[in-house]
Amino acid sequence: MATNWSLAGTATSESLVYVPTPGTTSGTASLVNDGNTGTYHGGVASNFAAASSVTMIDYVTFVGSHSVSTVTATWLYGWSATAGGGTFTCDCYLYYSGGWQNIGSLGGTINTVITSVINGSWTNVTGIRMQVYTLKAGPMTNTSSVRIYELAAEGTDPPTTQILKYMGVPQASILTALNEPIASVKNLMGVANN
Repeated sequence: MATNWSLAGTATSESLVYVPTPGTTSGTASLVNDGNTGTYHGGVASNFAAASSVTMIDYVTFVGSHSVSTVTATWLYGWSATAGGGTFTCDCYLYYSGGWQNIGSLGGTINTVITSVINGSWTNVTGIRMQVYTLKAGPMTNTSSVRIYELAAEGTDPPTTQILKYMGVPQASILTALNEPIASVKNLMGVANN
């Protein structure tokens, strides 16, 4: 059974930028990994004579590193009116190999809660990150909004890793052992090499 590594992680708001300022913020980053798609971290920018925009970046740092096979992002971008047009971008990242790696650009219908699912195979992942940008063109009175409801990264660690974690072996020792002969793994587990 897959585990959602985000739930035990720590959520952080990396950036929330409004044009013009000030904007209106709803909730906190801690709501993007609470397991509840009814709560969200969001922002709204308003303008009366020109364009409005919101850029939001939230991420979740996992406890340890894990294998991930399914990423699910629940989010929304919105404008007060579709007349005049606008634009948006939404990108999802996983942290592995020493940095944030873009695993997909997401799309969906405006002013609607969107659930995006990305399947793949990633190892030694330590975090998930989402960046959403929306801009509503002027010159009429308008608002732009972004919401991130939930960031989930699910997977199942290899059996050896799970056993060593259960035994209380530190994460760094596990990663070292997995790159060594089976004798090293046995030594960590206290099993004789005979």
